[in-house]
Amino acid sequence: MPKEQVFKYLDYLILFFLSLQVFSVSFSVAVSSISFGIWGGLWIIELLLSRKLYLSKLSELKLFSFFVALYMVAEILSRLFAVIPENSFTGIKRVLLFLVFYVSILKFTDKKTLYRVFYTGIFIFSAVSIYEIINYIINYRPADIEHSRLSSFTYVITTSEIKMLIFLSAFPIIFAKENTIRFRIIMTAVLIPIFVSIYLTQTRNVFVSIFICIIIFGIVHNKKIILIFILLLALLYLIIPQSYKTRISSIFDPDYGSNKSRIVMWSIGLEMFKDRPLFGTGDNEFMELYEKYKKPEMHGEGSHLHSNYLMILATMGILGFISYAGMFAVLFLRQLKIYSSTKESKDRMFILGVILSFFAFHISGIFEWNFADHEVMTLFLFLMAVPFIIYNYCLNNK
Repeated sequence: MPKEQVFKYLDYLILFFLSLQVFSVSFSVAVSSISFGIWGGLWIIELLLSRKLYLSKLSELKLFSFFVALYMVAEILSRLFAVIPENSFTGIKRVLLFLVFYVSILKFTDKKTLYRVFYTGIFIFSAVSIYEIINYIINYRPADIEHSRLSSFTYVITTSEIKMLIFLSAFPIIFAKENTIRFRIIMTAVLIPIFVSIYLTQTRNVFVSIFICIIIFGIVHNKKIILIFILLLALLYLIIPQSYKTRISSIFDPDYGSNKSRIVMWSIGLEMFKDRPLFGTGDNEFMELYEKYKKPEMHGEGSHLHSNYLMILATMGILGFISYAGMFAVLFLRQLKIYSSTKESKDRMFILGVILSFFAFHISGIFEWNFADHEVMTLFLFLMAVPFIIYNYCLNNK
């Protein structure tokens, strides 16, 4: 078989398993992890055969890559000097997920394939959501409604956050000028089950993130959307059960159980940072580490700090925090630049959706340690690659 044909098949298989890894997070962590291992192995084989990295496609990412490298150094140092040295390098494998971002940019070489894969992913998420909603209705217990949260395949917060990312990245595409009415109807119908399932998870940090992002979208695209959105929310609030209203109103109550525990954990995180400001404490055996500062008293207390920012600051120190903030600040500015220079309406709306999912991830991350969530990060890093895939395609096809 000619060498070119071998590379063609390898590229096809890498794309297939990369896509499967990303969108199977909605129903199977095992399938996602196995797919990651398969395409990772195939990519290494391809590199050994071709001896080329095609780094020209990553030319817009030099500064971002610098901060990623700095973050990896901070990860290593925090584990070398961890307070509890046993198994300190266990969690470092999560840095491998950055390959999803880079390899997506390298392997998605045309927009047609990108959109086809993305639309397939949306349909998968929608189908999973329909199944979960039906299952939720079948097992619905009015007496236990306050603690009944939709979740079938993954942890409830993970379920909500990955659907938040896919919903926000897809929602703006509906408003692209070149779309037909038929397309808009189908897209809306596909996204409705995803949105409903997000609501049924009752995940408050996701509610806050989506609310802010829809407001941002309305400001950027059409302010009428804000009015319609607020009216729909008001109508929804009138018809939902009282226990759901209580759950939503608890967002603003500092004495509510999980809110109160977060405030306590954040204060402990600041104490950890003050004790080890340079390289942090390391994030292994975190419960044991937490108990050195305070005995956990509330549900979920001490498993982690329930905040990306406090967790990075406490466990990786100032070096880790600077690298974390730096890489995402640079990523946002690059995406904004690509959005501003993109002409085609559908591409602009897709990129805007990705930027909204970027905001949502970081808003949600104020209240949750989603940066360490395998499923969330897999989907997030793929979506973050989208503007660069579109940019490279447009650059090569001027």
